[in-house]
Amino acid sequence: MEGLGIDVKLLIAQVINFLLFFYIFKKYLARPFQKYLDEETKKQQEKEKLDQLLKQKEDEMAKTYEKKKKDLENQSKLFLEKAKKESLNYKKEMIEKAKKEAEEIIEKAKKQIEVERKNLEKETNKKIIELSTMILEKGIVDFLDEKIQKEVNKNILKNLKKIN
Repeated sequence: MEGLGIDVKLLIAQVINFLLFFYIFKKYLARPFQKYLDEETKKQQEKEKLDQLLKQKEDEMAKTYEKKKKDLENQSKLFLEKAKKESLNYKKEMIEKAKKEAEEIIEKAKKQIEVERKNLEKETNKKIIELSTMILEKGIVDFLDEKIQKEVNKNILKNLKKIN
């Protein structure tokens, strides 16, 4: 091989150097670097898994939020409808109560007017009787004797009792 210009000792030394370099490189650089890369890959995969889990949780939370929001809206609508119905019922009750009270007041007023009318009628009749008796007494005293006066008074009293 010397004819080719290759020195065998040098070639063997270079092969040994190469093998030594390969062994040292593999043991001290390649393996730790490979471990580091594997660890980084695992960390990246775990990070991606955590990101996916986080995204799933966010999606679940968003769905739960939307569902609760809709439930709350429905409950508030139901509450408002119930409140409207109750207020309408209360309004109707108050109107009915006011009508009843007005009718009662009107009835009381009618009764009171009737009582007052009767009292006024009695009072008027009484005054008419007093006035008539006074007129008759003055007129009769001058023209009639006592016996006839008593008889006329009895007749008047009988007639007045019939009128009342």
